[in-house]
Amino acid sequence: MQKQIVTGTLWTLFALLSLCACGDKKEGNPTEAVYQKVNNRLYDVFSEAYLWNTRIPSRASLQNTVEPEAYFEKLRYLPDDRWSDLFQNSDQVSQMLENEESGFGYGLAFGRFTNTGTYFAVITHVYPNSPAEKAGLERGDLIIGINNSDITDRNAQDLWYASSLTLTLGKLAGSEISEEGKVSMQASTQYDDPVIATRILEQSGHKIGYLCYTDYVERSESRLTEVFTGFREAGVTDVVLDLRYNGGGLSTTGVFLSSILAPATALDGNTVYLTESWNDLYNDYYDHEANEDYDRKQYFKPDIPVNMNLNRLYILTSGQTASASEGTIIGLAPYMNVVTIGDSTYGKYCGAAFLETLDERDKDLKQWGMMLVVYRFVNRDGLTDFKNGLAPTFPVSDDLFETYPFGDERDPQLAKAIELITGNPLPAVAAAKISAPGHCRMLSDGRNFRHPVKKSLITLIPKR
Repeated sequence: MQKQIVTGTLWTLFALLSLCACGDKKEGNPTEAVYQKVNNRLYDVFSEAYLWNTRIPSRASLQNTVEPEAYFEKLRYLPDDRWSDLFQNSDQVSQMLENEESGFGYGLAFGRFTNTGTYFAVITHVYPNSPAEKAGLERGDLIIGINNSDITDRNAQDLWYASSLTLTLGKLAGSEISEEGKVSMQASTQYDDPVIATRILEQSGHKIGYLCYTDYVERSESRLTEVFTGFREAGVTDVVLDLRYNGGGLSTTGVFLSSILAPATALDGNTVYLTESWNDLYNDYYDHEANEDYDRKQYFKPDIPVNMNLNRLYILTSGQTASASEGTIIGLAPYMNVVTIGDSTYGKYCGAAFLETLDERDKDLKQWGMMLVVYRFVNRDGLTDFKNGLAPTFPVSDDLFETYPFGDERDPQLAKAIELITGNPLPAVAAAKISAPGHCRMLSDGRNFRHPVKKSLITLIPKR
């Protein structure tokens, strides 16, 4: 059982959340008084638990900043911290954790029209039974307008957060994109199953198990067990894991999936998957005072329901491969041959804590939640801080202007994996286009409009 230890010099994040906000109550505008409570709580949490806690400004220097969103932004350590976030509606946090956000049920990549400066979007994937699927949208569809307007910095977030949308679709004809029609949708809240596609491919005596996986969420663990149990029973010899559109999720689910894929020798209960490197305050406490309460090391699971016992794994990557996905790559690499195919990953080397509320007992703080970066993850060989992403073993561009269904051998990245597995090249790789048509330029990810990483590598901060 974890102990509750609160000392005069070492406050825990959970202890802070259970106490009343510090600071004098501000007289006058009641809204400003509430904001002051929120800001005081934010400063207390940042000053203790934040990964870059020694880099935040002084409390006094922020006294003229009233709005919590602006206060939060001034606390973030930029440019390193691209991921911490504040939510005025704490329900958003729990919905993100459960993959049950209100939305339209698609993934997007963005490009820019070089002759106008406006944007277009390409649908990377569509979740089953989502508004997008019901509207007939598919992977590879082009979106060139929103509600009869061009897509700009001002309205692009509506593609995720609006309650309803009318999309203008585009059609690629030669080197130009022209308007093809319109589609209207109403947002809905539902569970988006991240197991997008599975398939077993038989090529040159190999049985290749393919899985496209888009979010590390706990609810998906039963589906992962089902998929890999099927792979084992079918005699799958090789696995291709498609993480091109996986922006991360729960660290525990990352351990779960990686334990399924790892060599059986790693499942002894003592083999380190990743280590959490917190700030100096927390590292010192965990290493010298709290060994029985919390271990900064994450271990492969010996009681995993199915294990593929692989010595080689093929992972498809893109600029949207981030956080827990990158954790899977570097966590497995010391124990097996991890072959990555595609583009460099995003470069999200940090783990975060999700706080559903700043204080559930305080009506002024209850509605506020946040995601806070609290540690770097480090593999057994010391790899971390890969700010520019992880370079692929075999670069193969993800051509979103000529897409194929997930698991289709004509997909250039999957075709390359099959070639490496079988030794027989497939023509799809040589034939693939890797450049955008005229007046178009693909962006590396969606960072211009929202957090490109839907979720961070989440862990629960332990009580002490």
